Amino acid sequence: MGNDGICGECGAGNLPVAHFCSQCGQPLDASPQTVGRIGHPSPAAIPAGFEKCQLATDLYFRVGSAWGGTRLLGTENLGISIFNAGYSLKHVELRVEGLDRKGRRVFDFLQKLSESPRRAEMSFEVPSYEISEAPDRVVVHLVSAEYSC
Repeated sequence: MGNDGICGECGAGNLPVAHFCSQCGQPLDASPQTVGRIGHPSPAAIPAGFEKCQLATDLYFRVGSAWGGTRLLGTENLGISIFNAGYSLKHVELRVEGLDRKGRRVFDFLQKLSESPRRAEMSFEVPSYEISEAPDRVVVHLVSAEYSC
């Protein structure tokens, strides 16, 4: 387990004394230095407007309307762009969470990307039927990935 108690598999927070994740049941004794969590020695410059993905060293995200620009209604399809400033990755799994003002989860969406090349921007949508109410904040977590050759 990492010193922060975060599960390397699903991203859930756990008590420091836990040996297994309270959410997914995976062992917490694995090293936190896994794929996507090791920084590139020369990371690429991050484009303006991108925020850091949680549990990832060199992945960043930006949120907008899937139709382009800013969101108008709050419940239309959500557009997520991922920028990889580090090592090229494949079989990337991300968790996208929408949170309300009190930090409660209003949606939880898993997305798989077949690849995430270095210095590339990849985009996907969170469909409107996954969004129960307009989130005040969106958080993206890296769940898992493999290095790409």
